[in-house]
Amino acid sequence: MDRHPLSDEVAAASADSLLASTLYLMGRHAANPCPRLADLVDRHLAAVARHPGCGELVRETSRRASADWRMARPACPLGFAAPPCEG
Repeated sequence: MDRHPLSDEVAAASADSLLASTLYLMGRHAANPCPRLADLVDRHLAAVARHPGCGELVRETSRRASADWRMARPACPLGFAAPPCEG
């Protein structure tokens, strides 16, 4: 079964650390666009959207950002059909 790597830890992680790690990944992706980082950002946003420790505004914003992030899947910045970072 393909399991989300954060699924067992979402309940244990504090909302603050989960949101902080999401923001960090977004910053790293902005500095170095990579499809793997984009996937991690999307997964983290989905985890924030489900986290019971986050307020409703943060959860809803994360749900919307996750949907937007999935639709804007970046292409490989090096122009490869299959990015080298996914190999």
